[in-house]
Amino acid sequence: MAAGLPPSDYAEEAAEYVRRLRSAESGPLKEVLELGSGGGNNASHLKREFSLTLVGRNPSQHSTPAVPSFRLTA
Repeated sequence: MAAGLPPSDYAEEAAEYVRRLRSAESGPLKEVLELGSGGGNNASHLKREFSLTLVGRNPSQHSTPAVPSFRLTA
């Protein structure tokens, strides 16, 4: 998806991720690690289903060795 789209434009994509995660789970799935979370648009929908840890970098952080992360809970 192109950058700059509103979170609502990611609803269908996020629903597909939820469907695939649920179909692959072998037990209760409560937490999800999203690598390369970008602007968090998918996470804005996924947080309704899971506790999330998002990891991403913005262009100004490329020289920084630490990768920031944050948690979202419903």
